[in-house]
Amino acid sequence: MLEYIQTGNVTDGFTEKLADRVEVLRYDDDWRENYMTLEMKMDEKRQEGRLEGLQEGLQAGLLKGRTETLVSQICKKLAKGNTAEEIAEILEEEPDEIKKICEAADKYAPEYDKNSILRELGVL
Repeated sequence: MLEYIQTGNVTDGFTEKLADRVEVLRYDDDWRENYMTLEMKMDEKRQEGRLEGLQEGLQAGLLKGRTETLVSQICKKLAKGNTAEEIAEILEEEPDEIKKICEAADKYAPEYDKNSILRELGVL
């Protein structure tokens, strides 16, 4: 079989049947059209998958960046002595989200290591 693949020379009954089938399919327009249609559909699906992956990655990156910025802002406010409620009002963010970040940040006070806080929040 390997010799048939490399050279195209028929070496036994199996490769003879294979060569005959290849010869028939080579000139079968219906088979060729179906094969090309399948290839086109597979290419479309690959492209759709890439686009979905890019969109998901972009959304995840935007969320991560927003969270990193928010954590940084909150840490600065906590270092100044602001409460979670004050920070939520100042930043015009949802109090529950700010409280969650403040609780994570409190574990790393007074240095407020942002990477540790982000890991605590599951962002890193």
